[in-house]
Amino acid sequence: IMGRATSFAFASSSNHGAVNGVERAGGVAGYAYESSFEDTANNGTIVANSYVGGIVGEAESTTLMRDIHTGEVRGGSQVGGLIGALERPGSRLERGANLSPSAVRGTLTAVGGLVGYLAIAEVTESFSLAPVQSVSGNAGGLIGEMDQGATVADSFAMGTVTSPQPAAS
Repeated sequence: IMGRATSFAFASSSNHGAVNGVERAGGVAGYAYESSFEDTANNGTIVANSYVGGIVGEAESTTLMRDIHTGEVRGGSQVGGLIGALERPGSRLERGANLSPSAVRGTLTAVGGLVGYLAIAEVTESFSLAPVQSVSGNAGGLIGEMDQGATVADSFAMGTVTSPQPAAS
């Protein structure tokens, strides 16, 4: 829907098409800063080298609530079913769901069923049913890689994780 969003509010928006890019690719936005996503959905295929997500590729100081992904996500690193990377103070994913039967696939690192890379941000009351596959490592059913200041609460994953170095989820 949008390549770059700054201070933008997405509400009840959905993507049903394919998105192919080099980096920062998402079904609703490629990159978001100080923005909000509420009741958005993606059922398209999203493919890029890095920062790849069903809803948004990279989100900084951004909130997401009740967002759903049912499509396919493939990339190199920072690959997530909903968000490739969720970073910076104020960033939050609440009640997000990856319902896709297709695996979240990454050829490098930080591959997660919900979020590929999570730092100084939080995930709460969210879940993923999708399988996760990484060729290189750092993959998790919910989060591929967590860094300082990240928290996950009341969330779960049910998909299988295939990786040489699975992360705890």
